[in-house]
Amino acid sequence: DKPQVEFHCKAVKRAAKKAGVDSTGISPYMFRHQFATTLLNATNNLRLVQQILGHSTLQMTTRYATACDSAIKDAVENTSFGDL
Repeated sequence: DKPQVEFHCKAVKRAAKKAGVDSTGISPYMFRHQFATTLLNATNNLRLVQQILGHSTLQMTTRYATACDSAIKDAVENTSFGDL
């Protein structure tokens, strides 16, 4: 609903201004994206992130996985698999 989105965007911008933060690029979406990326980094559970964000498909949630690609690569490279 467009009026609700505009209301939330303005509220976030006002809060940033009040906090003395440059509000350029700040939006409710930015907070949602940061939350999802942080949650995925902490849990490595894409399905959990999907459920919390209310996405109907896992494909919608995979955009957050790209933010974690370097962390995943580092984890794999730094894992010792013994004598496999």
